Amino acid sequence: VMTVLTLVEVLGIRSLCSWCLLAAIGSALLVGGAIGTWRHSRMPRPAAVRSSRSRRRAAAEADADSGALHRFAAMSGTVLALAFVALLAAPALIGASPAGQLVGGSAGAPPKGDGQTEVVVFSDFQCPACAQAAPVLSQLANEGSIQLVYRYFPLSSIHANATIAAEAAQAAALQGHFWEFHDALFARQSEWSGMGEQQASAVFQQIAVNLGLDAERWGIDATSATVAAAIASDRRAGERLNLLGTPTIFINGTRYEGSLDRASLTNAIESATAR
Repeated sequence: VMTVLTLVEVLGIRSLCSWCLLAAIGSALLVGGAIGTWRHSRMPRPAAVRSSRSRRRAAAEADADSGALHRFAAMSGTVLALAFVALLAAPALIGASPAGQLVGGSAGAPPKGDGQTEVVVFSDFQCPACAQAAPVLSQLANEGSIQLVYRYFPLSSIHANATIAAEAAQAAALQGHFWEFHDALFARQSEWSGMGEQQASAVFQQIAVNLGLDAERWGIDATSATVAAAIASDRRAGERLNLLGTPTIFINGTRYEGSLDRASLTNAIESATAR
């Protein structure tokens, strides 16, 4: 079951949970050990053991089987322990950025505004708090106070339409209309967030048509590997930063921990600019 679930993650939602992979490996080892023990068991039935020589041979074979089983348990346990340690050490080994610092720009959406202060927001189009912060950040970018960078971080485990919304927005970005699509998605969030995937996709297509996009090209791009890769790249960047939710905002590379209202954000941006 764990192996099947891991395959579904990789092939279905284009994501991978390392802990699920570890569980799948452990489950496969246990199943393999059980099958191997069953197939290679040489213990005779009681009726077949008639002489002392037969009993001694049966006892020796049973001891050998027991020893093999113990060796298998020790080896598989060691493999799983090493894999567990490797997963814990992976962030340090791959050179992950410190939890509070952001390095690098977005793989997908273009920046907005030409301010001296860079504000990066990891966001989910189905997240209500993101919808609250979006117009404030956009207004600051339009005023020239900041350069706003949007990075995709769809929380697909709790927001069923978050990933397809991100794909729709990135497809719009390929036609130069990311920010218009971004604003429309958040403005209509209450409409599409509770829908099924097909209904939500129909709303996204309507937005694309309303914005004057090439709807046929947009539809192809929205399901393309290029769009999926851009979103996955942003998500991996967020995971390396140990993001726990959205929106997560970085001001000149430093994580912002304050409120999402305009006054709080403006004060933080002015402080960062002064430095």
